[in-house]
Amino acid sequence: MEKWMKPDLIVIGHILNETIKLPDRTIAPVLGSPAAYCSVIASRLGVKTGIVTKIGRDMPRELLKVFSEAGVDSRGIKTEGEASTTDLLIYDTSGNKRAHYLKRAPDILFDDIPEDYLGAKIIYVCPMDYEVPLETVRELSNLGKTLAVDLMGYGGATSSIHPDEKEQKNHRVLKDLVRHFHIVRASIEDCQYFF
Repeated sequence: MEKWMKPDLIVIGHILNETIKLPDRTIAPVLGSPAAYCSVIASRLGVKTGIVTKIGRDMPRELLKVFSEAGVDSRGIKTEGEASTTDLLIYDTSGNKRAHYLKRAPDILFDDIPEDYLGAKIIYVCPMDYEVPLETVRELSNLGKTLAVDLMGYGGATSSIHPDEKEQKNHRVLKDLVRHFHIVRASIEDCQYFF
């Protein structure tokens, strides 16, 4: 992406250094996460896209090449500390999956977003495991932009902590989160944890 072009879409969430364990083989390293996939797809479709994420010094540089190849504005990729979010994604013979986080990059805060990204028309928040805190969401909401969220990283399928029985009945935390968004995405897997 040209340096002077401000993104129309920003995607916020950790990118993964992933190992995928299938019943018959293991594949690694693999770039994973909705933030990675969405930003690359949108950019390849001609949408001016920026990504906001945090990685550690341990992130394999070859996994990051896809962003420049796709034209994603990667000024929002911050290297902070040693550890990138790293997981083992295990598939069973039925195709069910579960993520085990081995390492985790720091949370993504409002101040981590490049200033000229704040002019984007759409902001898509798609965490893996709560790395975009509610306070960051509140500050994004105050911008008056169109906000979208993927619930998988807020207690859904990829989260390490899921709603307890009390939260499944009253949805207090979920309601406090989704009230900030215009578009809410959840998979069937995510909904099994919420309801």
